[in-house]
Amino acid sequence: MLKHLLFLLVLVPITALSQDSLFVKLNPQGAFDQISMFRINGAHQAYVTNAKSEDGNFKLEFPMDATPGMYRLFFDLQNGLFFEVLYNNETIAVEFDPSMPDDTAVFSSSEENKVYQTYIQQIGAQQYKLDSLQYAYFNAPIKQYIKEEYPKELLKLYELQDGFEKKAVGLMTLDFIKGNEKYYSPEIIESLEDYMLSMNEHFFDYVDFSNDNLTSSSFFIDKVIEYVFYMNSAEDQETDATLKKQVIAIAMDKIGDNNKVKNEVISSLIYAFAQQQNIELVSYIEENYYKTQPQEFQDERFLKQIHSMIKIAVGMTAPEITWTENEVEKKLSELSEAEKYVVVFWSTTCSHCLDEIPLFYNYSESLPNVKVIAVALEEDAIGFKNQIKTMPNWINVLGLDKWENEFARSYDINATPSYFVLDSDKKILAKPDTFEDVIDYFSE
Repeated sequence: MLKHLLFLLVLVPITALSQDSLFVKLNPQGAFDQISMFRINGAHQAYVTNAKSEDGNFKLEFPMDATPGMYRLFFDLQNGLFFEVLYNNETIAVEFDPSMPDDTAVFSSSEENKVYQTYIQQIGAQQYKLDSLQYAYFNAPIKQYIKEEYPKELLKLYELQDGFEKKAVGLMTLDFIKGNEKYYSPEIIESLEDYMLSMNEHFFDYVDFSNDNLTSSSFFIDKVIEYVFYMNSAEDQETDATLKKQVIAIAMDKIGDNNKVKNEVISSLIYAFAQQQNIELVSYIEENYYKTQPQEFQDERFLKQIHSMIKIAVGMTAPEITWTENEVEKKLSELSEAEKYVVVFWSTTCSHCLDEIPLFYNYSESLPNVKVIAVALEEDAIGFKNQIKTMPNWINVLGLDKWENEFARSYDINATPSYFVLDSDKKILAKPDTFEDVIDYFSE
């Protein structure tokens, strides 16, 4: 589950009259002292409440008018770590290890979550058995035993699924259990290629994109993310992009005319590819799916956020940098004296920079047809004026206000030194993390 790829949109807080409670115990204790609860609605989430630790225990109150559905518990907001529960007008009590919440969660209260958690654990174990048999079959020297075992384990899976569906009758959990069912061929499949084709063809067989309970959770988004990113990928970048365009089209077709779900999925895919700095697929989904939606499902603020995320991605034109030489304004975009350029952000208040920048300057002298634009992020010009005397062959730009400098903001700089390698058209070719990476880039 690509949890870290989901984005946060905080809406108006829900009314704070309490009804049912959610008790959380983190084991081991002490790692986190606060939990925040959000109501999930597709790709969006609305803040509900938070609670501080009391001897390692947390008590959160559901509002009186809280709607049944999926709720997300952030115990580490900074790193986006969370655990999800199903709420259906009942008290919930759960204990888990925050380092692996999905695998360690134990519910002592809440029939909805007890049934669903047990289902996930038991069905997952049985699916693993079937998958292991199928994969072992491809390379097994003697295949008959596996061929005979496979239908036996498949029957156990069917019985397990049927048993949980009966147990969940009358519960909201039933919709999630049905949606999580996974297709398996009645007989073992002979080749890996046919197996992957079968998995792709039947991936959405049990997903009802019109189900209201699933719509107001992250279920559909998680499913499509799994299908696009994990079920379908290739090592070659061009092949991977082509493959993902094909499977995105399949997913959109499966969703059909449900514009709300389609919008949530499209937005999540755009955000996920933006996080990966994948300009091609961000642009492809935006033009072919996002902008073809009804106007009510398009949000300029969302697109602005996405464009801001990818503005310094590899392949994009570097943001403009301006400076003055002999009372004449100069621009990065107008430079034409080199085949490649390196923009480096540094500071005289950064001890690491004071060690590394002189080394980079000496190294850059050995690079023909490469010009360096060094932007010093400073609170004043004193140190800058002294230091640039040792770097006469660079274009030295003073960026006052340090982190709040316009160039620092446009390049999303939060650490120095930061490097950007550009081509002659000022398109970003690479973003080396260290000086050693700069050397590796030019050595290659």
